[in-house]
Amino acid sequence: MDFYSGSNEKYLNHLIDGGAEILLLQEVKDVKVADLLPSGWKGYQDTSSEAKANSAIAVDTAVVSVDKFWLVKGCNPPPEGGMMTRWLACAQVRYEEGGVFTPISGHAPPPRYSEIQPEFNANLKKVVDSNPDPVVGADANQDIDKFAKAIGTGMKAYGKQSGICLVAKSPITDVVQDHWAEQNNASDHPAVYGTKG
Repeated sequence: MDFYSGSNEKYLNHLIDGGAEILLLQEVKDVKVADLLPSGWKGYQDTSSEAKANSAIAVDTAVVSVDKFWLVKGCNPPPEGGMMTRWLACAQVRYEEGGVFTPISGHAPPPRYSEIQPEFNANLKKVVDSNPDPVVGADANQDIDKFAKAIGTGMKAYGKQSGICLVAKSPITDVVQDHWAEQNNASDHPAVYGTKG
């Protein structure tokens, strides 16, 4: 998700009210996600720098527990500047019934820096390949089917073809593009909802 300053809390509340249990968030460097969440939710975000804070994960603690949270560098900025280092926000989580999987939130370089997208995709692939049952929520900034193929064998993309997507090996059902944010001037990107399993 791509947030606009001043509309973050309303956008988060809309997503949570829509039934979300896990949120994979991008472009949240300007806020502390934890401060905007309702009771019963917990945010996982490294706020030590804007670059590291840019991607985050939030969960409904009534149904999801987080065993660990960590960051992996997605890619360095281009030599000429104009973009921050991209970081992947990763967690190992389990549902109350015991299923374990790995949500990953990432914001790939935009098309104007397409020459460093392969570095981002390769580093994301390392996380996908080395963790159980990965589910990626991303602003891929590229064709999502090509993105899915680049980040792991058997990964399938769901979402907006230009980049906003969920990508997973295990099935994602009930996929919906939610346009509330665009309609309410909260973002120019739709959220993509899906049900895992």
